[in-house]
Amino acid sequence: MEQEALLKRILRELDLVGQFYDSIRLVDPVRKTVEIASAMPENALTKEIPECHGFWDKTLPCTNCISMRAIRQNRTIVKLESKGSRIFIQTAVPIDYEGKRLVVESMKDVTEDGIIDIANMDSFQIRKLIEQKNSAIIKDAIARINNEAFIFERLPADLERAYRERTSFALFRIKLRNLDAIEDACGRETVNYALKNVAAILKMFTRAD
Repeated sequence: MEQEALLKRILRELDLVGQFYDSIRLVDPVRKTVEIASAMPENALTKEIPECHGFWDKTLPCTNCISMRAIRQNRTIVKLESKGSRIFIQTAVPIDYEGKRLVVESMKDVTEDGIIDIANMDSFQIRKLIEQKNSAIIKDAIARINNEAFIFERLPADLERAYRERTSFALFRIKLRNLDAIEDACGRETVNYALKNVAAILKMFTRAD
């Protein structure tokens, strides 16, 4: 009930939200859960799919979680996301509530607004297009593996899940030495080639999730 009251207060204080967004929800991005949700413009509070990524028809947490980024950077974050053949603008605003850091997420269907040309695309092609645009933030441009931003955004959720499910996971760091010397002797293209090959080897020993 307290969370419902909080969301209702947010809706009252942010009156413009109801005029712009199609839905709004209160999310715990560490636990990946939806605390409470509201459909616009009726503002009817409903318990939707418990896992926040379930709204996007995903079985695993989003690799590009803007709510975790909003908490880490302590600012409002916006990105594009897809659901079936529809495209949404998703906004994440971090808030403090009873000693917890939660996020108010708002979604707006912008499929017909021409933000992205999806003419003659099916739902799979649309999702791939959105994922390619979003992955640029969390993937190294050369090695094409997840970068430091991904670790900071994913690690808290993985730690929480490991504690809750009484499981374990490993985190290790690899440092490649003498890259400057290789670049001086062989050029930048050789360094990039080495990084790509090391990344390819690491991918062979990692799971999809």
